[in-house]
Amino acid sequence: MSTPGFAIPAAAWSLATEFGIIGVCVAALLWRLAAPKTPFHVYITVWLSWSFALALVALVPLDLNLVYLERCLDHFGNNTRASAIACPLEHWRFSPPPPPPHPHPPQPPQTPQPPLPPQPGEDVDDEDAREPPSHEDDLLVVQQWKDLLHGLWLTVYAVTMAHGWVILNFQSAFNESRQFTVFKRFQQCFRDNVILVCIASACNIIALAVIIVLNLDLYYIIYGMMAVTNAICLVVVAFLVGFGCAVVPRALWHASHLDKSLRKCMREVASLDVKYNESATDLAAKMVAVYQLRRAAASSMRTEGDKIMQMVAECPLDVAAAVLMDPVRGPSIPSTSGEVERAFLSHLHEIELDQVHKLKMTEVDRWLAALEAGGHLPQGATIFLVQEAMFGAGLRRLGDIDHLDPGVKGGTKSGEGGARAEAIGKQLDLITTETPIEPALRVAIVKAVVRRNDNTLRIMRDDDHSDERTDPMAAAEKTQFGFDPAEWDVPRLVKVRVGIRRAARRYRKTK
Repeated sequence: MSTPGFAIPAAAWSLATEFGIIGVCVAALLWRLAAPKTPFHVYITVWLSWSFALALVALVPLDLNLVYLERCLDHFGNNTRASAIACPLEHWRFSPPPPPPHPHPPQPPQTPQPPLPPQPGEDVDDEDAREPPSHEDDLLVVQQWKDLLHGLWLTVYAVTMAHGWVILNFQSAFNESRQFTVFKRFQQCFRDNVILVCIASACNIIALAVIIVLNLDLYYIIYGMMAVTNAICLVVVAFLVGFGCAVVPRALWHASHLDKSLRKCMREVASLDVKYNESATDLAAKMVAVYQLRRAAASSMRTEGDKIMQMVAECPLDVAAAVLMDPVRGPSIPSTSGEVERAFLSHLHEIELDQVHKLKMTEVDRWLAALEAGGHLPQGATIFLVQEAMFGAGLRRLGDIDHLDPGVKGGTKSGEGGARAEAIGKQLDLITTETPIEPALRVAIVKAVVRRNDNTLRIMRDDDHSDERTDPMAAAEKTQFGFDPAEWDVPRLVKVRVGIRRAARRYRKTK
């Protein structure tokens, strides 16, 4: 005769399944939302925080069902047959473990005997004849599950509170710290959070002292805090659900007031554009310091070279590839701090067009944007149509624009400037046949082409220029004369590093 083996009840399987689904969903969400180069310890702590916070969803249904079963058993008392029907515990009960093996040798199998016929007046229904578990056994099962859920509730709340008040704060300060060594970063995060930890510890000590003096039940206080937290969460959920239900009538209301909504959106777009320009300008200005440090790392600040290169690696742009599109000289290496800032700013705007608007910029597009930024075009002129027309005509490089001028190779006299401008204007008219450009914008582009070619020819004819004048790197070194390496120490490097991180984060948000 076989004995029933140990089996895990359905309630335990459902709880484990819910925990597993929550963990997998949170892991997939982190994999989708995490930024590049996120440290692995951040994945672990965030996964634990979100998983334990969402574990409340798995514990609440089981807890409610267990409360119902307990009250149901108390209602029926020792009436085990009625309680077995109204309060079923089949999905909660663990089967007893198999008994130990019998010490005697196994006996040969016996020949099965036929069952005896039922006696008169005996009930033949096996289910009815089976005696249900006693009331004490049912209460023992409920108590075992209450103890298990009690431990799970305390674990979930303890881990959630520890992550929310201690671990995540320290980890956030550790990641935000731009110190160059792990020990210094630990020191920084400790200094940033020691006041909060001291205040929280003092409050907990005072609360514990009050509980001991008043002889209060500690578990009662903990359960009360759990209940308050659950009530707050339910209020927040109800508010969010109510807001979600109100989306449809609000959308209908806004549709009936389309003009008002459009004006509001236009104001918001203008405000966001201002914020983006401010954040991009701030980031470009801070990257100028990194650019100067990058140049000094190869000469006067070699002792801090590793720290400077670490800062360079964290910048959102390639600092060493700063190239400025000059309206006259074309692509050139910036030689002053102002030119370096304009180079980074134009690069950031190009990234915005690429990632936000999916627009790739050609060399001609950059040149037209440099003309607009330098004030060489009429204020408020729309250069997008000109850029599209030139792209459609195959004008991608500055050399294509230069050859619109008949005097690109020289040999023209000084009095033929009007003829050159007229020839360039006619070719621009042919290029922009479908979308004619404004006359003032046309004249400005013609003048810019003539000015650029004249400057190039003048440099080619000038035989007296020295190597220092023509070498942009030498000119850049000359402008770095005011850069004093003695003024730079590790705290100042950390300050620049923190500024770059914050400016880059603000730029990403506004973009």
